[in-house]
Amino acid sequence: MVPGTPRATPPLPQHHLLAHCSDLHVGRPGADEAARALCAQLLREGVDHLLVTGDLVHSGRVDEFERFMEIFAAFGGRMTVVPGNHDRIGRGVAHLLMGGDAVRVDTPPGLYVVRVDTSGPHNRNPRVAHGELPASTLRQLDRALDAAPQGLLVVVAFHHHLIPTPEDSVAERWVHRLGLVTEHEVPGGYRLLELARGRADLLLHGHRHRPAASVLASGTARPLGVYNAGSSTELCRARLFRHCGGKLLSEPGWSQAARPRPTPGPRWMHSVRAVTTMFL
Repeated sequence: MVPGTPRATPPLPQHHLLAHCSDLHVGRPGADEAARALCAQLLREGVDHLLVTGDLVHSGRVDEFERFMEIFAAFGGRMTVVPGNHDRIGRGVAHLLMGGDAVRVDTPPGLYVVRVDTSGPHNRNPRVAHGELPASTLRQLDRALDAAPQGLLVVVAFHHHLIPTPEDSVAERWVHRLGLVTEHEVPGGYRLLELARGRADLLLHGHRHRPAASVLASGTARPLGVYNAGSSTELCRARLFRHCGGKLLSEPGWSQAARPRPTPGPRWMHSVRAVTTMFL
Protein backbone atom coordinates (compact mmCIF):
# COMPACT_ATOMS: atom_id res chain seq x y z
CA MET A 1 0.00 0.00 0.00
CA VAL A 2 1.42 3.43 -0.93
CA PRO A 3 1.99 5.59 2.16
CA GLY A 4 -0.74 8.19 2.52
CA THR A 5 -3.28 6.21 0.48
CA PRO A 6 -6.62 6.17 2.28
CA ARG A 7 -7.56 2.75 3.62
CA ALA A 8 -10.63 1.29 1.89
CA THR A 9 -13.67 1.16 4.14
CA PRO A 10 -15.24 -2.31 4.21
CA PRO A 11 -18.87 -2.33 3.04
CA LEU A 12 -21.45 -2.26 5.78
CA PRO A 13 -23.67 -5.35 6.16
CA GLN A 14 -26.97 -4.93 4.37
CA HIS A 15 -30.00 -4.39 6.57
CA HIS A 16 -33.31 -6.00 5.61
CA LEU A 17 -36.94 -5.28 6.44
CA LEU A 18 -39.37 -8.21 6.65
CA ALA A 19 -43.14 -7.64 6.79
CA HIS A 20 -45.41 -10.28 8.31
CA CYS A 21 -49.05 -10.32 7.15
CA SER A 22 -51.79 -12.88 7.65
CA ASP A 23 -55.49 -13.58 7.17
CA LEU A 24 -56.01 -11.20 4.27
CA HIS A 25 -59.18 -13.02 3.17
CA VAL A 26 -59.15 -11.59 -0.34
CA GLY A 27 -62.69 -11.95 -1.66
CA ARG A 28 -64.38 -10.98 1.59
CA PRO A 29 -66.27 -7.64 1.51
CA GLY A 30 -63.76 -4.80 1.91
CA ALA A 31 -60.69 -7.04 2.04
CA ASP A 32 -59.45 -6.38 -1.50
CA GLU A 33 -59.40 -2.61 -0.98
CA ALA A 34 -57.65 -2.99 2.38
CA ALA A 35 -55.05 -5.35 0.84
CA ARG A 36 -54.28 -2.86 -1.94
CA ALA A 37 -53.81 -0.03 0.55
CA LEU A 38 -51.63 -2.23 2.75
CA CYS A 39 -49.41 -3.31 -0.15
CA ALA A 40 -48.87 0.31 -1.18
CA GLN A 41 -47.96 1.25 2.40
CA LEU A 42 -45.42 -1.59 2.74
CA LEU A 43 -43.75 -0.53 -0.50
CA ARG A 44 -43.52 3.05 0.77
CA GLU A 45 -41.85 1.83 3.97
CA GLY A 46 -39.16 -0.06 2.05
CA VAL A 47 -40.13 -3.64 2.87
CA ASP A 48 -37.86 -5.96 0.91
CA HIS A 49 -39.65 -9.25 1.72
CA LEU A 50 -43.27 -10.06 2.53
CA LEU A 51 -44.36 -13.16 4.45
CA VAL A 52 -48.07 -14.08 4.46
CA THR A 53 -49.05 -16.81 6.91
CA GLY A 54 -52.24 -18.18 5.44
CA ASP A 55 -55.84 -17.35 4.60
CA LEU A 56 -54.71 -15.41 1.57
CA VAL A 57 -58.21 -15.89 0.15
CA HIS A 58 -61.61 -16.20 1.76
CA SER A 59 -63.45 -18.99 -0.06
CA GLY A 60 -60.65 -21.07 -1.57
CA ARG A 61 -61.43 -19.92 -5.12
CA VAL A 62 -58.88 -19.56 -7.91
CA ASP A 63 -60.27 -16.17 -8.95
CA GLU A 64 -59.64 -14.89 -5.40
CA PHE A 65 -56.07 -16.18 -5.57
CA GLU A 66 -55.56 -14.46 -8.92
CA ARG A 67 -56.73 -11.20 -7.33
CA PHE A 68 -54.33 -11.74 -4.43
CA MET A 69 -51.44 -12.19 -6.86
CA GLU A 70 -52.49 -9.09 -8.81
CA ILE A 71 -52.75 -6.97 -5.64
CA PHE A 72 -49.26 -7.97 -4.45
CA ALA A 73 -47.63 -8.20 -7.88
CA ALA A 74 -45.16 -5.44 -6.95
CA PHE A 75 -43.45 -7.85 -4.53
CA GLY A 76 -42.92 -10.40 -7.30
CA GLY A 77 -40.32 -12.92 -6.11
CA ARG A 78 -39.99 -11.08 -2.79
CA MET A 79 -42.94 -12.84 -1.18
CA THR A 80 -43.32 -16.09 0.78
CA VAL A 81 -46.70 -17.64 1.59
CA VAL A 82 -48.12 -20.63 3.46
CA PRO A 83 -51.69 -22.02 3.24
CA GLY A 84 -54.41 -21.47 5.81
CA ASN A 85 -57.71 -23.26 6.34
CA HIS A 86 -59.62 -20.79 4.11
CA ASP A 87 -57.18 -21.54 1.28
CA ARG A 88 -58.38 -25.17 1.43
CA ILE A 89 -62.14 -24.58 1.23
CA GLY A 90 -63.80 -26.62 -1.52
CA ARG A 91 -61.25 -27.51 -4.18
CA GLY A 92 -58.98 -24.89 -2.65
CA VAL A 93 -55.80 -23.14 -3.77
CA ALA A 94 -53.37 -24.58 -1.21
CA HIS A 95 -51.70 -26.69 -3.91
CA LEU A 96 -50.76 -23.44 -5.69
CA LEU A 97 -48.91 -22.18 -2.61
CA MET A 98 -46.60 -25.04 -1.62
CA GLY A 99 -47.09 -27.57 -4.40
CA GLY A 100 -48.55 -30.12 -2.03
CA ASP A 101 -45.44 -30.23 0.20
CA ALA A 102 -45.86 -30.17 3.97
CA VAL A 103 -42.53 -28.38 4.52
CA ARG A 104 -40.48 -26.17 2.22
CA VAL A 105 -37.44 -23.95 2.75
CA ASP A 106 -36.95 -20.52 1.16
CA THR A 107 -33.81 -18.39 1.44
CA PRO A 108 -34.62 -14.78 0.58
CA PRO A 109 -31.82 -12.29 1.38
CA GLY A 110 -30.85 -12.56 5.04
CA LEU A 111 -33.50 -15.19 5.84
CA TYR A 112 -33.89 -18.94 6.19
CA VAL A 113 -37.68 -19.47 6.08
CA VAL A 114 -39.11 -22.90 6.88
CA ARG A 115 -42.66 -23.01 5.54
CA VAL A 116 -44.98 -25.47 7.29
CA ASP A 117 -48.47 -26.32 6.02
CA THR A 118 -50.71 -26.79 9.07
CA SER A 119 -53.89 -27.01 6.97
CA GLY A 120 -55.31 -30.30 5.73
CA PRO A 121 -58.04 -31.98 3.69
CA HIS A 122 -60.50 -31.58 6.57
CA ASN A 123 -60.40 -27.81 5.93
CA ARG A 124 -62.32 -28.30 2.67
CA ASN A 125 -65.33 -27.96 4.95
CA PRO A 126 -65.50 -24.24 5.87
CA ARG A 127 -66.91 -25.10 9.29
CA VAL A 128 -63.83 -27.14 10.22
CA ALA A 129 -61.08 -24.61 10.76
CA HIS A 130 -58.51 -26.28 13.02
CA GLY A 131 -55.05 -27.29 11.83
CA GLU A 132 -52.92 -30.41 12.02
CA LEU A 133 -49.25 -31.28 12.49
CA PRO A 134 -48.61 -34.95 11.66
CA ALA A 135 -45.47 -36.63 12.97
CA SER A 136 -44.13 -36.80 9.39
CA THR A 137 -44.37 -33.00 9.10
CA LEU A 138 -42.55 -32.52 12.41
CA ARG A 139 -39.76 -34.82 11.22
CA GLN A 140 -39.35 -32.76 8.05
CA LEU A 141 -39.28 -29.59 10.14
CA ASP A 142 -36.60 -31.12 12.36
CA ARG A 143 -34.40 -31.87 9.34
CA ALA A 144 -34.97 -28.41 7.88
CA LEU A 145 -33.90 -26.73 11.13
CA ASP A 146 -30.80 -28.94 11.28
CA ALA A 147 -29.81 -27.65 7.84
CA ALA A 148 -30.13 -23.95 8.75
CA PRO A 149 -26.85 -22.11 8.03
CA GLN A 150 -25.16 -19.57 10.28
CA GLY A 151 -25.65 -15.86 9.63
CA LEU A 152 -29.31 -15.99 8.54
CA LEU A 153 -32.42 -15.16 10.55
CA VAL A 154 -34.26 -18.49 10.95
CA VAL A 155 -38.04 -18.14 10.62
CA VAL A 156 -40.66 -20.88 10.88
CA ALA A 157 -43.89 -19.80 9.16
CA PHE A 158 -47.27 -21.53 9.49
CA HIS A 159 -50.94 -20.59 9.85
CA HIS A 160 -52.59 -22.06 12.94
CA HIS A 161 -51.82 -21.10 16.54
CA LEU A 162 -49.86 -23.60 18.64
CA ILE A 163 -51.27 -23.01 22.11
CA PRO A 164 -54.77 -22.14 23.39
CA THR A 165 -55.76 -18.52 22.77
CA PRO A 166 -58.95 -16.54 23.48
CA GLU A 167 -61.63 -16.20 20.80
CA ASP A 168 -61.46 -13.17 18.56
CA SER A 169 -64.96 -11.90 19.31
CA VAL A 170 -68.15 -12.44 21.28
CA ALA A 171 -69.82 -13.80 18.14
CA GLU A 172 -67.08 -16.40 17.72
CA ARG A 173 -67.36 -17.38 21.39
CA TRP A 174 -71.07 -18.12 21.02
CA VAL A 175 -70.56 -19.97 17.75
CA HIS A 176 -67.95 -22.19 19.41
CA ARG A 177 -70.24 -22.91 22.32
CA LEU A 178 -72.78 -24.20 19.83
CA GLY A 179 -70.11 -26.51 18.42
CA LEU A 180 -70.44 -25.12 14.90
CA VAL A 181 -66.82 -24.10 14.32
CA THR A 182 -63.60 -25.74 15.50
CA GLU A 183 -60.83 -23.25 16.23
CA HIS A 184 -58.70 -25.08 18.79
CA GLU A 185 -54.92 -25.04 18.74
CA VAL A 186 -52.87 -27.39 16.58
CA PRO A 187 -52.29 -30.84 18.07
CA GLY A 188 -48.52 -31.19 18.22
CA GLY A 189 -48.03 -27.47 18.65
CA TYR A 190 -45.94 -27.86 21.78
CA ARG A 191 -43.67 -30.28 19.92
CA LEU A 192 -43.06 -27.61 17.26
CA LEU A 193 -42.11 -25.17 20.02
CA GLU A 194 -39.62 -27.69 21.40
CA LEU A 195 -38.06 -28.28 17.98
CA ALA A 196 -37.70 -24.55 17.33
CA ARG A 197 -36.26 -23.53 20.69
CA GLY A 198 -32.54 -22.80 20.31
CA ARG A 199 -32.62 -23.37 16.52
CA ALA A 200 -35.00 -20.68 15.24
CA ASP A 201 -35.38 -16.97 15.88
CA LEU A 202 -39.01 -16.35 14.92
CA LEU A 203 -42.23 -18.36 14.77
CA LEU A 204 -44.73 -16.41 12.65
CA HIS A 205 -48.38 -17.40 12.26
CA GLY A 206 -51.93 -16.12 11.92
CA HIS A 207 -55.40 -17.71 12.18
CA ARG A 208 -56.48 -15.64 15.16
CA HIS A 209 -57.48 -12.19 13.93
CA ARG A 210 -56.17 -10.43 17.02
CA PRO A 211 -52.38 -9.95 16.99
CA ALA A 212 -50.30 -11.44 19.78
CA ALA A 213 -46.63 -11.60 20.73
CA SER A 214 -44.47 -13.52 23.18
CA VAL A 215 -40.80 -14.36 23.60
CA LEU A 216 -39.67 -17.77 24.83
CA ALA A 217 -36.27 -18.47 26.36
CA SER A 218 -35.73 -14.72 26.67
CA GLY A 219 -32.75 -15.11 28.99
CA THR A 220 -30.79 -17.35 26.63
CA ALA A 221 -28.37 -16.66 23.81
CA ARG A 222 -31.12 -17.33 21.28
CA PRO A 223 -34.56 -16.14 22.34
CA LEU A 224 -37.53 -17.35 20.30
CA GLY A 225 -40.13 -14.78 19.28
CA VAL A 226 -43.66 -16.06 18.63
CA TYR A 227 -45.79 -13.55 16.72
CA ASN A 228 -49.34 -13.67 15.39
CA ALA A 229 -49.93 -10.98 12.77
CA GLY A 230 -53.70 -10.93 13.27
CA SER A 231 -55.86 -10.14 10.25
CA SER A 232 -53.83 -7.63 8.26
CA THR A 233 -56.83 -6.43 6.25
CA GLU A 234 -58.82 -5.77 9.42
CA LEU A 235 -55.90 -4.05 11.14
CA CYS A 236 -54.70 -2.35 7.92
CA ARG A 237 -51.11 -2.83 9.02
CA ALA A 238 -48.36 -5.44 9.17
CA ARG A 239 -45.71 -6.36 11.72
CA LEU A 240 -42.17 -5.36 10.72
CA PHE A 241 -38.85 -7.03 11.54
CA ARG A 242 -35.58 -5.24 10.77
CA HIS A 243 -32.68 -7.69 10.65
CA CYS A 244 -29.06 -8.09 9.58
CA GLY A 245 -26.57 -10.94 9.80
CA GLY A 246 -29.07 -13.33 11.36
CA LYS A 247 -30.04 -10.94 14.17
CA LEU A 248 -32.97 -8.65 14.82
CA LEU A 249 -31.75 -5.06 15.00
CA SER A 250 -34.63 -3.83 17.16
CA GLU A 251 -37.90 -4.86 18.73
CA PRO A 252 -40.52 -5.75 16.08
CA GLY A 253 -42.73 -2.83 15.13
CA TRP A 254 -45.73 -2.09 12.93
CA SER A 255 -46.21 -0.43 9.59
CA GLN A 256 -48.21 2.75 9.51
CA ALA A 257 -51.92 2.09 9.20
CA ALA A 258 -53.07 1.94 5.59
CA ARG A 259 -56.16 3.90 4.57
CA PRO A 260 -58.43 1.79 2.34
CA ARG A 261 -61.48 3.26 0.73
CA PRO A 262 -64.50 2.66 2.99
CA THR A 263 -66.74 -0.25 2.06
CA PRO A 264 -70.15 1.08 0.99
CA GLY A 265 -73.18 0.26 3.07
CA PRO A 266 -74.41 0.82 6.63
CA ARG A 267 -72.34 -0.38 9.62
CA TRP A 268 -74.97 -2.94 10.67
CA MET A 269 -74.59 -4.63 7.28
CA HIS A 270 -70.83 -4.97 7.82
CA SER A 271 -71.47 -6.63 11.21
CA VAL A 272 -73.90 -9.12 9.67
CA ARG A 273 -71.37 -9.94 6.96
CA ALA A 274 -68.64 -10.46 9.58
CA VAL A 275 -70.76 -13.08 11.35
CA THR A 276 -71.92 -14.85 8.19
CA THR A 277 -68.33 -15.22 6.94
CA MET A 278 -67.78 -17.68 9.77
CA PHE A 279 -70.21 -20.06 7.99
CA LEU A 280 -69.58 -19.30 4.28
